[in-house]
Amino acid sequence: MWVLVPIVTIFIYAQFVHWFQKRYIPPEDIKNVADVLEWTGRPWWVVRYSSPTATYYELGMKVPSLMLLVTLSSAAPSYTVDENGRLIG
Repeated sequence: MWVLVPIVTIFIYAQFVHWFQKRYIPPEDIKNVADVLEWTGRPWWVVRYSSPTATYYELGMKVPSLMLLVTLSSAAPSYTVDENGRLIG
C-alpha cells in the first residue's frame, strides 16, 4: 500500500501536467499571426527580436504563476512569428 499510493499520485500528477501543457500547443490550422491572436486572445507581452537578416516577434500568454509552479514549467507559453506574420513555433 505504501508503494501504490505514491505511484498512483505520480501518475495522476503526470497526467495533469500533460493535459495542462497540451492546451497550449497550437492546432495544425494556425499558420499566421491573425490565427494565433484569434486562438490565444490578446497577448500578455510582445517582444521583438532582430538580426541582420530577419525580425521575429514573440507573443506571450498570461498563465497564473501558481499553475506554472505546480506544473514545474520554465515559463509561460509563447509563440514566435516572423516579420511577415507566419507562425514559426
